[in-house]
Amino acid sequence: MGCITRATLAAGCSLFYIAQSFAAAPQAPTLAGATPAFSFDTVLGKKLLSVDGSMVTLTAQEGTLVRETNAANGALKRGRVGT
Repeated sequence: MGCITRATLAAGCSLFYIAQSFAAAPQAPTLAGATPAFSFDTVLGKKLLSVDGSMVTLTAQEGTLVRETNAANGALKRGRVGT
């Protein structure tokens, strides 16, 4: 097979596959089987206890998330999470 024949055949195959990839209409994603995004509502206001005895409480104040940590030795630390 000559060089020109191979190049023509390769170009024809390439054009066929490129055209097939554009021919498929984009499908809209379906949300039927999707799991909902995680929500902090499930943990807001609850005291989360760790193995070492420290506790963390998450609360919402003025549009921000506030973390309150009670260490095992009784030290209290409070601060905003995020911006």
